[in-house]
Amino acid sequence: MRQSKGRSLLILAILFCSGCTWLTQRMAVTQCTFEWLSVSHQKSSLTHTRFKIDLKAGNPNNTDATLDRIVYTFYADDLKLVEGSTPNTVHIPAGESVVLPIELKVSHLSAVEAIARVYEGRVSRYRLTARVYMRTPWGEMSHDIELWNQGS
Repeated sequence: MRQSKGRSLLILAILFCSGCTWLTQRMAVTQCTFEWLSVSHQKSSLTHTRFKIDLKAGNPNNTDATLDRIVYTFYADDLKLVEGSTPNTVHIPAGESVVLPIELKVSHLSAVEAIARVYEGRVSRYRLTARVYMRTPWGEMSHDIELWNQGS
């Protein structure tokens, strides 16, 4: 009986420690840095234009970081141009950086006012904000970050 109780405690301790690592990797995201690398036009149709933005995600932590999901919003001044999310989990090794590609699909109809402001030179700031989601045993947690901010 004592041996099975000891084994049970050992198994619980191993499960708890592996869960701690898993949670630590998700919480490490809050210390990551993001840098705008590039934007490129991908494709246009009558109703939408697709862009790809590459961000450099840096992990200054001494543990790996895991982003389960990112929901992002791109603004011209305070006009929301587009929202979207990353399709896959992103893993950033400790002390390293990875390129995070974000695809934007901008509706021409919803972007008319912003496009007019851009052509008239009335946009003073562009921003890309995100809510980073981390799955935990207690449910999904989120952390808001500003990925990029460019003033003119």
